[in-house]
Order: sequence, then C-alpha cells, then structure tokens
Amino acid sequence: MPLVLLVLLQGGCSGTQQHPADDEDFSYAEEPCWLSSPYGEDAKGAIGIAGRFGSPGTDLEKLSQHRAMESVADMLGVSAPNKDEFEGAGSYHLGSQEVALAPVWTDGNYHFGYAYIVDRSDPGWIREECPERKCQPEKCDPEWLCADGADLDYASVVTVSQIAANLPTQYSLFFDNALDQIQAMYGVDVQSYEQVSETSDSSRGLSLNHVEESSLEFEQGADPNMVLANTCRKGTLKYARVALKGVVQADESDRWNRDWHRELRSQSPGLEIGTFSGHLSRNLLSKKIMRAVEEALVSIARSEHVDITSEEINIGRTSGGGYYGRITHAETDATVEAMVRSVRFVGDGSSPTVYVLLENSGFNE
Repeated sequence: MPLVLLVLLQGGCSGTQQHPADDEDFSYAEEPCWLSSPYGEDAKGAIGIAGRFGSPGTDLEKLSQHRAMESVADMLGVSAPNKDEFEGAGSYHLGSQEVALAPVWTDGNYHFGYAYIVDRSDPGWIREECPERKCQPEKCDPEWLCADGADLDYASVVTVSQIAANLPTQYSLFFDNALDQIQAMYGVDVQSYEQVSETSDSSRGLSLNHVEESSLEFEQGADPNMVLANTCRKGTLKYARVALKGVVQADESDRWNRDWHRELRSQSPGLEIGTFSGHLSRNLLSKKIMRAVEEALVSIARSEHVDITSEEINIGRTSGGGYYGRITHAETDATVEAMVRSVRFVGDGSSPTVYVLLENSGFNE
C-alpha cells in the first residue's frame, strides 16, 4: 500500500524564550553552520529557500522562513502556520514541539531560512558560522560518512553529486541520487516523489510501496520523507547524508568494520565487497551500484566454489530489495542471492569509486 506524504497548513504560535532570530541586530557575516548540517548532531531542523528577487510587496526573507517552518511541520506530521498568519521571528508550537527560527542567510540569488526543534538543538550553535566542511571519504572524515545511520534516529544513505550552480539544484541532485540508493538498499519501490521548483527546501515528500521483506520498519502513523542531514565537499564533488524520517532500520554496523571500504577482503563469512570505478553510457549512480553488486555476487559465487566471471552471471532484483545472480557456467545452473548492507563513495572528481558491501542470503543449485 503506498504511503503518501501530505503537508497540512495551519497552526498557531507562541514566543516563550529568547532565540537567535529574536535579536534583530544579529546577522551572519559568514555561512551559518546549519547550512551544511540542517539535521545533525547539533540541531534538528530544515532549510527553506526563496529567490532573492520576486514579486513586489512579497517579503521573500519571511517566505524562506515559512518554507523552513512548513518543512519541519512536515517532519513532525503536524500543521504549520499558514502564510498569512506567519509572523517570522519568534518560536512556534507545532504539535507538542517548540520550533524556532534562525536569522535568514542571504547568498547570491537566494534567501535561506532555517527552522529547528528547540529541545533537540543548541541555540548557541544556531548563531555559529562555519567554513564549508571539507571531507575525506577514504578516511571516514567526517564520521557521518561511514556511520551507516548508527548515530541518527532513522535509516539514512550517504550520496554524492557534482557541485551544482546553486543550492536548490544541489538539493535536487542529492535527493535524486538518494532515491536510487534507497531503492537499491532497502527494498522499497518509490511510486512518486515531490518534484519542487527552484525555491525548494531541505526535505522532500515521497510515496513508497512497502515490501514486506524489506529491512525497514515504518513508524506507526508517520509519513516518510527524505531529510538532508549533513553535507561536505571534496574537490568537485559534494557528499551528503539523507535520512528517511519516519523509517527505522536495525543497526547492524557492528557486524563489519566501520571503514570496510579500505580493506577489500571479506569482513566475515557471508560478506563480500564489490567496487566499480569509471563512466557508463548512462552515468547514473544506480547503474554504478549495480556494477559493483555484480562484482560482489561473483565473489560470493566463488566462495561457494563456482569459479565464474561477470559474463557468466545475470543480475536481477528480489522482492525484498536484494539482488540475485543467475549463474550459467559449464554445467552449473545455480542462483546466488544477497542483500546490500552498505554503500560508500570515494573520490573527488567526475566519477567517484563505488563500494558495496553485500551479504550472502542464499545459494541454490
């Protein structure tokens, strides 16, 4: 049954304590930290974006804040203040949560508003300014690149894209690529997902078909959506962690080394690593993941004493989100099945290397 994300627009407000946006004299001299970590360890929130130049008479800074507020309300599954009642700076009660606003950050042609959940955020950190975070994915720096969702409340994927001309386009690339990985790793079919204009925000609604064999659990009464958690940069690539809010996965990361992609050997019985580096005619992440999966399936077959090459195995998807490889080798007629447990990307140029960690879930002759 499809799960459909809805945004409802109504609600009320209440100003109960001092928050950064209440100080009219405060402004950011440099990029605020929340721009690269909207839903991370220091704060749980979302970014709203509005074009800097729009219809006369429209308060575009306040519009960016309202979009951020709508996005947080969407995360919480409650109503947001409608646009006419929204006053901007201050704190608001959204359901049982208090949500506050950061001062607007303006850069280039866009205003960026940020709304955050008060009791899960550090108001002092909201004021902090941070240079763009650099990352070293080969060294798991920052740590979230290799956390496999262990330090978040929800399932997540780390994805990668080329640097875009602006942040709205960058967000679209992150979410498009994250969708490929969600389908590759978690056994769900994406029926649709919220296509938004250039004035987008840091979360997206989507409609999923939940497959019973999937490793995910959907929170009762929660509508899943994708939430941008963290970003960093290496060379011409931007890395991002995207969480599936409302969707939980058991943490099994203690079953393999945190930096498993640095040791291209079996982590434990039943686990194999596949890699792919290079360009494809259709240069999609999903295709690159499939090629890395193919290599890992060949390794699993060889561990079952079937010495084959990639030309002797036909890859497909199982109903639970895994992969199977049908082997046609000499007189052997067998099928190997496996689940993707983790995906990593390493690189700083136009074509990062893809690493997949597969677990053998069945070999049938």
